[in-house]
Amino acid sequence: MFNANGKKFLQSLQESTNTYIWWNWSSTFLRIFGNDNSSNEAYRKIDEFIQDRLENRKDTIKITIPQG
Repeated sequence: MFNANGKKFLQSLQESTNTYIWWNWSSTFLRIFGNDNSSNEAYRKIDEFIQDRLENRKDTIKITIPQG
């Protein structure tokens, strides 16, 4: 989700919301540091980014679920 374009998005979002966004790439854990209004705005924009990426993805996601 947060490939090179996603990383640029997060960096730009940090600057525009005056927050610090910490993203753990291996566990996909995201933490936003800043005042409440700025953090809420950043979370909202991240949610919009993710929804847009999911709706406009060109690849399919396939998950194999084992029987039993």
